[in-house]
Amino acid sequence: MNLEAIEIRALTRADIDAVMAIEAAAAETPWSRGHYEDGFKHHYEMYLLLLKSTPAGFVIMRWVGDQAEILNIAIAPEVQGQGLGRYLLSYVIEFVKKKRVLSLFLEVRFSNKKAQKLYNALGFNEIGIRPNYYEMRGTKKREDAIVMGLEFYE
Repeated sequence: MNLEAIEIRALTRADIDAVMAIEAAAAETPWSRGHYEDGFKHHYEMYLLLLKSTPAGFVIMRWVGDQAEILNIAIAPEVQGQGLGRYLLSYVIEFVKKKRVLSLFLEVRFSNKKAQKLYNALGFNEIGIRPNYYEMRGTKKREDAIVMGLEFYE
């Protein structure tokens, strides 16, 4: 991976269409435009990963007391497998450490073994299950979420 080709910057409203396109291609049940607009209203931390100046991924997170929570993270399918997810998540980890949070949490689909492997490799541990958390596209069925956390110690 050519690190010089990667940029991470704050997400703007002008980026919403690009982010929605990435998520539509990458996610089982993508967020609506309203979810992203709410992120601006609630002052979430939202970042866009650019690869050669082209939107290739994003992350959205929020602060919950002395913890941080990743609400949404995705890499465009056509550039997955190049280390961009690891790069973006490592950026988030370093960012929240500087904010002196005690822990970082996220939920991941039970079926998303690739993401779970990445999260484990970066130090996240399974801390719980949210039954029937995620919708499954095109069905009335739901899928469990695994809650994962990364603890920071002084």
